Amino acid sequence: MLALLLSLSIGLANVDAASDQLITRGQLTALINQTFQIQADEPTQAFTDVPASHANASDIAIAAAAGYMKGTGAKQFRPDAKVSGPQLVVIACHILSWKGIEADSSITDVPAWAAPYYAALDDFGLLDDLGLPKGAVTTEQAQQFITKLAYVAQAAANNNPYGAKQVGLKDDFYVYTNREYLANPVIHPGYPSAGTFLDVMKKVDGTRSEIMKQLLQNKASAASGSPEWRAAELYAMYTDTAAREDGIDKLRPYLDELYAVKHAADLRAITEKYWDRFNFIPFIGFAPVEDTLGDRTKYAAAFMGTGLGLGTPLYYTDDPSMANVQQAYIKYMERVLGYIGEQDKLSERAKAIFELEKQLSAKATPPEQMQDPKARLKKSTWDEMKKATPNSGLAEMVIKLYDLPSDMTVYSPEHDYVKFADSLITDSNLQAIKDMLAVNTFFQYEAAFSETTQSFQDDLMKAMIGILPEKLPVEERAAALAQGLEPQAFDKVFVSKYFPESSKNDVKDIVNEIIAKYEERINALTWMSAETKAKAIEKLRDINVNIGYPDEWKPVPSYSFPSKAEGGTLFDAIISRHAAMNAEGKEMLKQPYSMDIWSVLPVMTVNAFYVPSTNSIIFPAAILQAPFYDSKASREQNLGSIGTIIGHEISHAFDVNGAQFDKDGNLTNWWTEADYAEFQKRAGEMADELSKIEFMPGHKLNGELTLAETIADLGGLSCVLDIADDNPDADLTQVFEGFSQAFAAWMPVESAVASIQSDPHAPNKVRVNFTLQMLDQFYEVYNVTEQDAMYVSPDRRISIW
Repeated sequence: MLALLLSLSIGLANVDAASDQLITRGQLTALINQTFQIQADEPTQAFTDVPASHANASDIAIAAAAGYMKGTGAKQFRPDAKVSGPQLVVIACHILSWKGIEADSSITDVPAWAAPYYAALDDFGLLDDLGLPKGAVTTEQAQQFITKLAYVAQAAANNNPYGAKQVGLKDDFYVYTNREYLANPVIHPGYPSAGTFLDVMKKVDGTRSEIMKQLLQNKASAASGSPEWRAAELYAMYTDTAAREDGIDKLRPYLDELYAVKHAADLRAITEKYWDRFNFIPFIGFAPVEDTLGDRTKYAAAFMGTGLGLGTPLYYTDDPSMANVQQAYIKYMERVLGYIGEQDKLSERAKAIFELEKQLSAKATPPEQMQDPKARLKKSTWDEMKKATPNSGLAEMVIKLYDLPSDMTVYSPEHDYVKFADSLITDSNLQAIKDMLAVNTFFQYEAAFSETTQSFQDDLMKAMIGILPEKLPVEERAAALAQGLEPQAFDKVFVSKYFPESSKNDVKDIVNEIIAKYEERINALTWMSAETKAKAIEKLRDINVNIGYPDEWKPVPSYSFPSKAEGGTLFDAIISRHAAMNAEGKEMLKQPYSMDIWSVLPVMTVNAFYVPSTNSIIFPAAILQAPFYDSKASREQNLGSIGTIIGHEISHAFDVNGAQFDKDGNLTNWWTEADYAEFQKRAGEMADELSKIEFMPGHKLNGELTLAETIADLGGLSCVLDIADDNPDADLTQVFEGFSQAFAAWMPVESAVASIQSDPHAPNKVRVNFTLQMLDQFYEVYNVTEQDAMYVSPDRRISIW
């Protein structure tokens, strides 16, 4: 079990008894107090049979003060009496502040006074594997049981909204239906949280390891330089940890050239020299994009910021609660600078990088603004970009490096930010800029370096997300690297051996059924005119559906590197790949625009997508497995899970962003003026309702940021409920519960705070509860009334699609 780094820390007590001996009441108080770190200020002894000389006298007084253990009457505690299983169960509920509940027929052979408490723990799945005896409990059994309870308490510490608690489904549907998951969240090695999506990803990781074994076994027969050969070589190089000890020596000559730069303007020369291997322009960047507002068969140039080291501006504020993150980040950069060979004033230099980024954070573009396609497509010109980037010379440089035509359309969605960032590229900031670029370059090639670098970010991870993920074995990391660099070598095996054609066909049928029902729902809308309905249905019918894997595999970039046997290193391989990918990108710009995401997206991706520019929905093979899609599950369960996910992606065609694109992916208005005004009114009401939600004390949701995804959640679930309801015998509770359980998740409070800053999805708990609160069927199926916390009055229930 992973020890969570929360305010409550688990520590097993050194109980003065052998593990197979029966534990006494006094010893149990010592175990509980130490495990849960329970203390009391000057506790007084209330029991006449507990002398001050008793080994557990202090712990007994603390237990009584805390209230989780009481005396046996007449001011007696019986400190040396043995503890029975039923007694321990009652004490456990007291510790968790849980009440006993009505016991069903499965709770047998226990005293009547303990049965409600057995039922309470069993309701959360906490009795399944512990096997507590009905009689006296051994020290070892007590330790195992209390450790389990401590894990439950830790997961709920700090008012974690994902903590397990006793609540009815009418008051918190998400917590109730996922109570067993939340009471015992399984955090897999390599992952920072728990969740259904992460459970499936871990399953895919296991398949990846199996495929890696096959690629290694078949390496001798693989063509030299083929993706399969390269994957096997990358694995061998990564697992050769001794060779990676010297990996930094390969990078250092390039860094020496970087550090030899004397003036900010001279960064241009080294950037042009190594453009295909490193990015030596700070803060801002260029990307080729579709010319959405012009000729869509051509590429356009987009200029934007390259992001902040800590991701969100929140971490750069003067809020005292952010101090530990900032200190850990500075320490991380100091470690990196030392590792790459720098020696002087490393702490000061790391702080200088942070201060530069802090200036940038104050000008950062709000994430919700970048969701709006019109905001992302702010036109500019080459002359304007040259004026905006005089210090970096970025605009002039990309014209030269990529041989771009003078009439290419230019987009600059963060123009003010780009101008400000460029203004920071000065001689006075040069040392900090060079250090920042060196740190970024280290991160870019980190896989090629020593195992010691694996711990560099540990303190930062603890501070940012409240947990230190368990490290993966080197073999699993090697397989992940090989898959990341050569995904098609893995995808072909995955499709042929692990993804049945029947699953693809079944999901295709579900998609067609949902699209047909969606058309019915559009036709039934009372707020939309026939003219706009016709356009919406036209777009719906034209959605390109991509399921499982592409019909043809796109050729992968060709690159070569010396094998491990020939003296090649992982750094050689990675830098060769970078050069090849950038060279291919340069050639791509000479061709008509083509960005077929489906042909390049790894099929072992556990996610689903809607692409507005091609009006496409994408469901890679890896997500089409249990618990999302399960051929053995009921129809209602599949509708609630994979059905809602499919409906969600279809609904993205009609959310506040997707609704701005027509059936062919053109950014154009296909609405009547009145209909679009009504759509925006309803969407605005939803954004307002979302913004009222205080997910954690002091942290409200950003309704504008989460609006599009919430519209998609509501549209998807509404559609599949209608499909299920077509069958008069359908069990709609399975649809609702399937939806909720598909989004079961747990994360530390720190992670939850971070996610609501930039994640366009509402927190999973809100995704489920808010969506259900908008649906009349939910109230009808569960008889939810004004007395229930899940109740929202009809006038506040928002319906769009």
